[in-house]
Amino acid sequence: MLVEHERHGDVAVLYLNDLRRKNALSNGLVDALIAGLAETGSGERPARAIVISNRGDDFCAGADIKDMLASGWLEKTAGAGEARTPVDLFKAIDRTPRLVIAAVQGLVLGGGVELAAACDLVVAEKSTTFRLPEIGLGVLPNTALSRLPAMIGMRQTAELILSRRPWSADEARANGFVVSVVSRENLVAEAVKLAQSIVRGAPPRAIAGVKAALRADDWDRTDGFLDLMDGAEWREGATAFAEKRRPDYEQFWRRK
Repeated sequence: MLVEHERHGDVAVLYLNDLRRKNALSNGLVDALIAGLAETGSGERPARAIVISNRGDDFCAGADIKDMLASGWLEKTAGAGEARTPVDLFKAIDRTPRLVIAAVQGLVLGGGVELAAACDLVVAEKSTTFRLPEIGLGVLPNTALSRLPAMIGMRQTAELILSRRPWSADEARANGFVVSVVSRENLVAEAVKLAQSIVRGAPPRAIAGVKAALRADDWDRTDGFLDLMDGAEWREGATAFAEKRRPDYEQFWRRK
């Protein structure tokens, strides 16, 4: 099962559970998470809040590169197809009226950072490492470009994306991306506790109203960032990654 479900009173916990791929956002995992969001909101007692966490050591290794190449995710995200992409997952999280908290640990790379950014709040285990490596593959992290400037500032966003350096849980907390840093054994429990304290102290429309007021909801702009990419560049970067070789970007610098 790619996504496991748990219930803690009014809070549903969805665990990414594709350990073989370090929870990379494959076609299957994206579909399973979108389905999990829908399922937790249905039935006789729908969850009032959702926590998204992970099984295994790592929250999410980003987009699944092999699936991206095989199914043409980037072209489809830009409007050339109907298959659901990681951005569709981020939109689903952003637009649900329910509170969604990410509880992250281990590696949080690329699309994993964007998945956390799509959530309303982020709780991190103290040894968590965040990184946005996309431009090294010739890809723009479009959701990060849309959401992070308001969360951590434009210059900090630019530095993290352009340098591709890792940033710690404490740095993410200091810059406003993470709301609390906790121990590994308390990660999910603390996220559930936070969610319960919010939904037990406020009515649903008030929570949904706060989410709507804070939401950028400029997904057309997010999708439009893909028009800034060069297809030849990202194909070379993604193919080199899949083939475990160094990409040849010199050809693009020499191109007139």
